[in-house]
Amino acid sequence: MGYSKKMGERHICRKASFTVEATFVMLVSIWVILMLIYGTMYIHDSVVMKSVLRLRLQQGNLEQRAVKADMQDKLFLIQCDDIKYSKGILSDKATLSYHLKITGKWIEKIFMNNHKTGEICVEKEKGNGAVLMWDATVIGDD
Repeated sequence: MGYSKKMGERHICRKASFTVEATFVMLVSIWVILMLIYGTMYIHDSVVMKSVLRLRLQQGNLEQRAVKADMQDKLFLIQCDDIKYSKGILSDKATLSYHLKITGKWIEKIFMNNHKTGEICVEKEKGNGAVLMWDATVIGDD
């Protein structure tokens, strides 16, 4: 429980409860540090997925196998599942579905809101506001 050391006529008594408290503090602090690391990796992966999708959409290079291979080399926690492209009149859209490589209910609850998969959408407009307004006025006058 403790020990005592005789110093002259005074006894110093120390308890070992500090080591037990330090164990719990270190356990909690290690989990907090791990969650911060996982959070930064998740944010990194989502930024990489959005930027690669946006770049490929701008370039017009939309081959699914090449995009997934390029993306997987740069990701830490996320695995790409499927990429869907849709071409519209005003914009082109790319949607990427993904899942986490790490299995754990608490990780899915924190990062994925209890869902197994997630989606990221990137859109590229074909014209700016002035061009669209010009087209609308010209078409509206005819």
